[in-house]
Order: sequence, then C-alpha cells, then structure tokens
Amino acid sequence: MEHIGQGSSVAAPCHRTEVAYRLGFDYPQYFSRLFKKKIGLSPKAYRDENSVH
Repeated sequence: MEHIGQGSSVAAPCHRTEVAYRLGFDYPQYFSRLFKKKIGLSPKAYRDENSVH
C-alpha cells in the first residue's frame, strides 16, 4: 500500500495501467481500488484535477 502515494507522482502523463505496472502491481484494477481508498479519488479523477492546462 505504500506504493500508492508514489502513484500520485508517477501518474501525471501515464495511463493507469502503465502506472500500476511501474509500481509493481499485477492488476491495474487493484491499483485503482487502493489508490482511490488512500487518495480519495480515482487515478483518472486525480490526474484530471492535477493536470496542468
């Protein structure tokens, strides 16, 4: 679960699947579930809220 916090810094330009695999998750869906539980947003919602326009 400690990797989830890193996902928020790795996620910016990457798709959720790529981020999950980079962090060592075998299942992107599991990564998304844990990310949402820890961060409070889905990876996509987090990326949308934190992207530079």
